[in-house]
Amino acid sequence: MPDTANIVVSIHDSARHLFPNTTKHRKRLGSLILALVAIMLLSGCAVKFAIVRERDFRSEETKESRIKLPLDGNSAKELLAFLKADGVRTNMQATMGDPYGDPVYGSLLHALSDSPNLGARTQKPGKFCQVAVQICVQDRSRHFQGKSAVLDVVDAREAKAVFPFPVAVSDGKFWWIFYHKNEKGTDQFQALLVTKIHTGKVANP
Repeated sequence: MPDTANIVVSIHDSARHLFPNTTKHRKRLGSLILALVAIMLLSGCAVKFAIVRERDFRSEETKESRIKLPLDGNSAKELLAFLKADGVRTNMQATMGDPYGDPVYGSLLHALSDSPNLGARTQKPGKFCQVAVQICVQDRSRHFQGKSAVLDVVDAREAKAVFPFPVAVSDGKFWWIFYHKNEKGTDQFQALLVTKIHTGKVANP
């Protein structure tokens, strides 16, 4: 069976040439990709890729505003506000108090705020906690325990595949997409995009 993620990426790259770079046509492109995913699911294909949602359902408005790692106090507060809004930007409210004290996400945010935790073993990904050992060790809420690392990420904003390939992991509600770079022979997570897992129709990308 063909790699379903590669099929999606190929169609995505081809479709970008058919649709002008406008909000209306990006919406059509997003709908096309999601329709393809639905067809593959119904046909029994094993779909193993993460889809970056439209603007209202992701932690960044633009790629330029992507969350940098390690987190600092401000970015931790902003990310927590997005998570507590159930991944809907229009519902976000300012986070009061210490984000690292949050009972659900506090220990994970703390893990993402410490550079030594951000090393990644991306050569042979399997389970995410084999890729990002220290993040999982420090996260007392065990958001990613037993979850697979996914290297196929579909983002309709990209003109071509991102390299090195980001590492994505699902906690059941969100895709956490980690962007990494090799420095002095060691892969380090350097940026993060969190996007709500799709459950409904597409809005503006």
